[in-house]
Amino acid sequence: MPWTLENIDHRYRLAIDRGAIAQAKRLWPDLVTGRTGKQSEGYGFVQACWHAIRFDSIACLEAWFDGREGDVILRHNMEREDSKYHDPHNRLMFLAYLRCALAVAKRAKPAQPFSAAEILRTVEEIEQTAESEGSMSVAYVRDLVAILSAAQEAGRGENDPARLCQRRLREAQRTERISVLFVDESKEEKGHVGVLSLELVDRDEGLSAKPPVLTLYPTPLLSLIARNDEFRSAEKNAVVYVLQAIGDDWWLRNCDVRWGLHLQNGEPLPSILVGNSLGGAFALGLLKLLSSRAR
Repeated sequence: MPWTLENIDHRYRLAIDRGAIAQAKRLWPDLVTGRTGKQSEGYGFVQACWHAIRFDSIACLEAWFDGREGDVILRHNMEREDSKYHDPHNRLMFLAYLRCALAVAKRAKPAQPFSAAEILRTVEEIEQTAESEGSMSVAYVRDLVAILSAAQEAGRGENDPARLCQRRLREAQRTERISVLFVDESKEEKGHVGVLSLELVDRDEGLSAKPPVLTLYPTPLLSLIARNDEFRSAEKNAVVYVLQAIGDDWWLRNCDVRWGLHLQNGEPLPSILVGNSLGGAFALGLLKLLSSRAR
């Protein structure tokens, strides 16, 4: 069964109505993460957005964006009993997906690149809807509309979401990969070797922040995975460290760095990332990525 916004909402409500809480919870990881390798799978939410764009399901996208549909699954998975698993910005990332999908679906030529003005307008609309839930990275929205614009390709038999999204992203000038020990508290074999990738990408003309700021953001395919406050703080602290170590100059503040994370065994990531243990890897990777260019 293909992933669609309609069947996501139906399957989730049906499981909750039947009292099958475990079944409802199993649906969530398939929406926000996936298996990588020769044949990737999962990533249900991006596939549902592609489906909505292909079939002009604008009313359905608007219902999800306005909270008239889909809100039960979002709230249920963001209201966590243990505060250490809470991500106050998770809803913002879902709103970004839905708003960008709407922007793509309403265009006469959905596959065409977005202009700087269109991207900035979309960022403003996301932030207005999310109100106090956080600011939205312009660089992230630039990449998000690019992968959602691949909806027609996804409908022509391309069945590898990870590979299709990677082709649509801005090409990296440089890439650094750092091996990390990844701990997954949800599995018996908790320790896994992962790879953190950091990509330096060109910032499009007309999309510089005012004042300019070094932007570190997740690749859109991973951005629906929740990150608790400790994890997000580790990202921010790594940026602060690198600016202090290399020198806070104009060039660094006009850089976009996209990060990704995967397990070497190809297994899916958990649906939430917690703790600050990757802070050192972020700082080391950023230092290696940016220091040679800064000189």
